[in-house]
Amino acid sequence: MNAETAQDPLRTMNQSLTKALACAARRAACFVIAAATLSSQTARSAPNYAAAVLAKNPQAFWQLNETGDPTTGTLAAADSSGNGYNGTYGTTSYLLWPAPQPPDYSGFAVGQVALATWAGDINSVVTLPALNMSSTEVDTTIAMWISPSQQPPADTGLLFDRSGGASTVGFGFQSQNADLGLTTLGYNWNDNNATWGWNPGLYPPLNAWSFVALVVESNRATIYLYYIDPITKELVLSSAVNNVNHSPATWSGVGPRRIGNDPNNVNRTFPGAISGVALYNKALTSDDILELFAAGVGVSGFPPTMTTQPRSQYVLAGSSAQLRAAANGSAPLSYQWKFNGTDVNLLPNSDNFVGANSNVLTIVSMSEAEVGTYQLTVTNPYGQVLSESVTVHLQAPALVGQWLTNSTLADVSGFAPAGTHDGVPVGGMQYVFTNDVPQGKSGQSLLLYAGDTGIAIGNSSTLDTSYVNTFDDRLNNAMTISFWAKGWPGNWNPFVSKWGESGQGWQLRQNGQNNQNPCWTIRGAGGTVTVGAGAWGNPDDLAASMFNFQGDTNNWHFYVGTYDASARVSTLYVDGVLAAERTNVNVYTMTPASFLCIGGRDNGGNSFDNFFTGLIYDVRVYNYALSHADVLDEYGIVPPSFVSQPSSSAVFKGESVVLSATAVGTPPLSYRWQLNGVDVSSLPNSDNYIGADSNVLTILSVTAAEAGAYQLIVSNPYGSASSVVANVTLAEKKMVGRWFDGTPDFEEVSGHRPPGTHDGVLIGGGNYVFTNDVPPGFPPGQSLFLNPGVRPDTAVQIQNSANTDPGYADTFDTEIGRAFTVTFWAKGGLSDTWLPWVSKQGDNGPGWQVRNGGWVPAGTTTPCFTLRGVGGGTLLQGSGPTWNKTGHLEDLLAGTGVGRDVSYYYVNNDWHFYAFTYSASKTTRYIYIDGVLWGATSNHTTYSQAPGSHLVIGGREEGGVPTGFTTCIIYDLRIFNHDLDQSQIIAMMPDPVITRQPPATVKAYAGNVARISATVTAHATPVTIQWQRDEVDLVDGPAFNGATISGANTPNLLIGNVTPEAAGVYRLVVTNPNGTVISSNTTLTVVPTEPTPEGNLVGAWFTGAASLADASGYAPAGTHDGFGVSGTGDPSTDYTFSDDVPPGWEGQSLVLPGTTAIAISNSSVFEAGYVNTFDDTIANMTVAFWAKGWPSGGWNPFVSKYGENGQGWQLRRNGGANPTWTVRGTGSPNNGDMFPNDVLMGNDGQWHHYAGTFTFDGVSGSSSLYVDGVLVASWSESAPYVPAPSAYLTIGGRHNPEAAVPKFGAYFAGSIYNVRIYNVALTEAQVNTLAHSELVVPPAVPEFTAAPILSDNKLILQWSGGTLLQSTNVAGPWVPVEATSPYTNDVTTSPQLFFRLSNP
Repeated sequence: MNAETAQDPLRTMNQSLTKALACAARRAACFVIAAATLSSQTARSAPNYAAAVLAKNPQAFWQLNETGDPTTGTLAAADSSGNGYNGTYGTTSYLLWPAPQPPDYSGFAVGQVALATWAGDINSVVTLPALNMSSTEVDTTIAMWISPSQQPPADTGLLFDRSGGASTVGFGFQSQNADLGLTTLGYNWNDNNATWGWNPGLYPPLNAWSFVALVVESNRATIYLYYIDPITKELVLSSAVNNVNHSPATWSGVGPRRIGNDPNNVNRTFPGAISGVALYNKALTSDDILELFAAGVGVSGFPPTMTTQPRSQYVLAGSSAQLRAAANGSAPLSYQWKFNGTDVNLLPNSDNFVGANSNVLTIVSMSEAEVGTYQLTVTNPYGQVLSESVTVHLQAPALVGQWLTNSTLADVSGFAPAGTHDGVPVGGMQYVFTNDVPQGKSGQSLLLYAGDTGIAIGNSSTLDTSYVNTFDDRLNNAMTISFWAKGWPGNWNPFVSKWGESGQGWQLRQNGQNNQNPCWTIRGAGGTVTVGAGAWGNPDDLAASMFNFQGDTNNWHFYVGTYDASARVSTLYVDGVLAAERTNVNVYTMTPASFLCIGGRDNGGNSFDNFFTGLIYDVRVYNYALSHADVLDEYGIVPPSFVSQPSSSAVFKGESVVLSATAVGTPPLSYRWQLNGVDVSSLPNSDNYIGADSNVLTILSVTAAEAGAYQLIVSNPYGSASSVVANVTLAEKKMVGRWFDGTPDFEEVSGHRPPGTHDGVLIGGGNYVFTNDVPPGFPPGQSLFLNPGVRPDTAVQIQNSANTDPGYADTFDTEIGRAFTVTFWAKGGLSDTWLPWVSKQGDNGPGWQVRNGGWVPAGTTTPCFTLRGVGGGTLLQGSGPTWNKTGHLEDLLAGTGVGRDVSYYYVNNDWHFYAFTYSASKTTRYIYIDGVLWGATSNHTTYSQAPGSHLVIGGREEGGVPTGFTTCIIYDLRIFNHDLDQSQIIAMMPDPVITRQPPATVKAYAGNVARISATVTAHATPVTIQWQRDEVDLVDGPAFNGATISGANTPNLLIGNVTPEAAGVYRLVVTNPNGTVISSNTTLTVVPTEPTPEGNLVGAWFTGAASLADASGYAPAGTHDGFGVSGTGDPSTDYTFSDDVPPGWEGQSLVLPGTTAIAISNSSVFEAGYVNTFDDTIANMTVAFWAKGWPSGGWNPFVSKYGENGQGWQLRRNGGANPTWTVRGTGSPNNGDMFPNDVLMGNDGQWHHYAGTFTFDGVSGSSSLYVDGVLVASWSESAPYVPAPSAYLTIGGRHNPEAAVPKFGAYFAGSIYNVRIYNVALTEAQVNTLAHSELVVPPAVPEFTAAPILSDNKLILQWSGGTLLQSTNVAGPWVPVEATSPYTNDVTTSPQLFFRLSNP
């Protein structure tokens, strides 16, 4: 394409780019400098780009200007820094693409080349070595030149290092804007969704060079995009800042690092050219980045250009005002403000200004003398630029709008002309006027009763042809919004608003973080919160955290939001009380195109929504900030009244308790707590109280002396009010509920209440059974199985557990309101995400649930403890919900690690013991599974009870309606009114117990390894584990006439080179101080293997030679040799051979990195030399191989011949952790996917042998799957399979011949050895000949023999082998502990110690 034909596409592209940048500018995160053409002033000589990069001492610098042949796969991408981090070009890297060229980019040599990478082609990128960047410091800079040839796919990588697992570092692209069709730059830091989910709105142009850079610091990241517009030749300098925290990254792990691709996906390969990639172990400044760009352009610097223009303002006399502007350009920049054309510092009143020579000019005290036009001049050695002229006006303080004090929507503020700003109903038009007004007020209020109607204020939007600028510029420096309201908005919905989203406008609304607090939102003002809180940490959303109005629909409240840019203060008053404040605020960002709305929001383009349901009265808008005294005058005379009452509490002796209430009324309010009618401040034990004269009373340690009736008396000059009585009683720690203890009924058997009080009743469809399956170690009994084999529709509801029941007993509300424990045994998981085992509401409202977490893999359960109303808390272990791993901590998910580093606990199909504990006085919540701590949070408030909902097992109740039914098996459910500690929880479990019995029979093949395993749980120590044969103890070492025993004193017994003499009856004996348990018997038989029919071998690869050749003997030789391949068939050499082979075997194995597969030649009809060896001619077959590793993606194969869309076969993994033998077209269950649910593999670092067989004789047949020689799955077949002749037989991946462009994918990363295909189904004995393995005795390693136990303040550790080490920092240094197992640490004297074991 020549320049002339390319003109229109480029123009179209840059029109989209201009539109995109305009959108980004609205978010104030990005600025664009246009119309700053390069001039002769920039023509001074400057270092070239390479010299400028090296002058700043990079960690690595790849110029990517090599001219050698990359097809060898060995051409180095030289590191010009001298630090030796040479990369390697891929075999399809294109090195003839012109780098940035003069005259636009004179900092590059004429004819210099660059790297070109191709979309979806992993072999066109550069692979990098370990980069050895700092793992303790965050500061990092990545910079380069890029020229995209097409819009990059979302998440495309430019430079990515995934060597550290979750510790990911990457610079590239984020997402594609659907409206613009453009892809923005982006980055990923440690897989934090606040980094990869951030959209900076920076869109590089196509087919033109741009200089891009990422600078990451501990508290922010900046992305730069600099280029010369390919059409206008204008200079474009843009950047965006992400103000989030970053932690150090791991740069030197074993994972891949690439230029031009994110290793997470081959489709994340950059389509275009890359040049001059620089990596710094420091954060370059914006001046540094501009200097590098200037060096690439070939100039010393750039003249200044305005990036943020000053704005006109309306200011009150005597107030201060600030004019702010920002400029970009090469340093140094000098500034000069002018007033009506005269330098401000030369004015007679110059002492009334601050910052005349900076980018921020402050008018200290506004008067007529300061009214006029202002302009900023910015100068540097390369030129000068003038800002726009702006005007500062003087305005008188005034009420500029007032509505809803009478039975009209008219503005009654006196604004002239009358009617300019009258209200207009929008939405459903459903409203009435009522006589219900606040106490002491007169007139009428407006009732918005349907939730579909709001009031828009006329002429308040520029979309209105008669727009009057009353509520934009005239409020931009100061304003007050005040009103009365009765009712509470929905999530984030406003009372009054002028947009207030996407960085523009304001709203006074509900805090959607908790749906409890009033929130005063002013966009773009920023600032520092000094009173109240910023919702989700954002100071723009100023929340009155001291008030909780959720559900308060019966009381009038007075809300006032003020803003004063001169004083740099914004406040929120509630009922006359200063409830929230922020300082250091800036001028907010106006939204003139949105209507001022009452009871709703204009979401743009006259799109009204987010309506309020309730009463609203006397809405006022002032053009200045009311003082607190002004607010009180408007509030009026209001005697005290309570909007929230104190709650009774049953407290355990020695615990603290907090009583709180909220009162409103004209300040000042005085408070006085009484106990049994006596002022708390005068009690003999008054020093055991805090807050006797406040609305919050804390009893530090409750004894009999503090038990009694408490009442709060509130007074002001206009009256007094008394709260309801809240009783504090001493509680007895006890079990308050127990069901399903082994008997087949729904009776509650704790004895806490009279019999029958809390028995269970079925709700829903009645689908349940009692089964004889109970947890190991318990006497024979029965468990409850809800919804077996049906769509869940049944749960158990506990009688008299909701206050709607006539016989309501407050057992599961107030009695467990401050502390409780829920324990039960459950087998397997739950049938879907977010479904509960046990609940008392706790979904979209108050209460609690113990349930499955959300967004977990299909068919799995990760236990989750949901407590509503407890606040954010502090995460100690586990995770928040899977989409917000460090937040939303009302949901605590079980896991190891914390937050983004968590590894979740997924439930298997065994019995597990669950315990969920909560304590308000300790502010803690814990999840225990089988006695082990898996989740913990602290710093919680008291949870919100749900007395209106029933306690439900296997479901939940919402609004009186049963829902959330699930399939589950449950045994011995108990609820306690206190929080059990770990030792008490462990004491509820059988100890010792064999939780999984060894198999009844094991068949071993002579010469192979026999495996007999059980699962043991033992908490008391010491523990003795002993295998016996025919009731005689076994010892490790030689036995049975040539066999070898290993693991005689572990739960896993191995017998290597098994001989016929090893046959017998085996059992496991486990002993600890609590007793002895003996497993069921296992009968071991030993049979001979059978030789494989090598005459039926049709293909064999990787049998020991470091070659891709077929070693089966198929003639002619070479017909079915393998070749490396990726993508759409591109040749690949991204594989190696290794001496690591299965135990007892020789030679080398093939190692695949997860980007390449091995295709077998002449196995697809797409190939001219196709030979029908692996299709119609193997109606019966066996596929067998050894593998070390596990396919990374769900359903990815080890070996395949397509095996999708009804044709072919694959031996692979399923979506979980089960090996799967897939044979298509036979009509078998699961569409031919056969897998054993109880065989869990995963990447355990060991070699495993897999074999799949298929046979069909024209009438009947079978399929079988073997793992390590053991038959793990089998079923009958009634039809032949359907071959896939168009697909290549593929090892380590899958070839999809039916894609629009046939391609390879679904790669396996790991080692593979001795892949063999037979045209017959091997017998089990023949499979075991291939699965022969020598016994490898693992070295003894130190291990913790039981989970750490926290009992009161004592942490108890138990271990075997090695030395116990301790440190005050997880990174060390570690010192030995002079102790033997068990060791007890007092956490009160050593509150933060880390422990680990070392080898002896």
